[in-house]
Amino acid sequence: MKFRKRALESLESPEQLDEVARLAPVPAWLTALALTLVVVAAGAWSVFGTVPKTVSASGVLTRASGVSTVDATRAGLVTGVLARSGERLEKGQALYELTDDGGTVTVGSPWTAYVVGTLVSPGQWVETGTGVANLERLDTPDDRVRAVVYVAASAARSVRAGMRVELTGVPGAGVVREVGSFPETADSLRAFLGRTRDVTPFLAGGPVVAVIVEPTGDLARSQGVVTARITIADERPVDWLFP
Repeated sequence: MKFRKRALESLESPEQLDEVARLAPVPAWLTALALTLVVVAAGAWSVFGTVPKTVSASGVLTRASGVSTVDATRAGLVTGVLARSGERLEKGQALYELTDDGGTVTVGSPWTAYVVGTLVSPGQWVETGTGVANLERLDTPDDRVRAVVYVAASAARSVRAGMRVELTGVPGAGVVREVGSFPETADSLRAFLGRTRDVTPFLAGGPVVAVIVEPTGDLARSQGVVTARITIADERPVDWLFP
């Protein structure tokens, strides 16, 4: 009877929802074990793991001879531009037409080259020495497309041939093939990239050194902008604490 009475009282009473639930405490040894595993893993990574130390730089995709600006060799009126951007010209192939007192002449390309861009238009008067077109020369035995990036002179001292490079803007990666011996100037940059090229972005951060990057695969196009991240060292995190 007592059992029945207590059961009826339990059914009639509301649930005690305001009581704080008691959770079983985590054993101290389990907490210590978890912390120990974390410390051991971090220590192993700091000793055996590596973090790449990199240098970033921007540049262009081009061929060994770079871009040259073709100048008008005589004054006259341009009556026709016969080459288009992106077109391949053989040496001597028609580039533009010019009319002067001696009549109309067809001026051919001085090299086998790709047309990067034309700088004149029909009806324009040009003087001797006026830039007519920018051509990417193909008159070297190895005309593969490479990345030429301009690394800050202070960082270029750490760059060596053979270092691996990640390239953005093009698929794939590459390795450093050659590092320039002297800082570039605005004139030297234009001599390689074309006289009409705006080179101020490359020099905005101060003196730079040209670094040639050989891509691991063949690049079909050139004259695109590229960014390179050169790995100059693989550092262990423990070395940050004990250099």
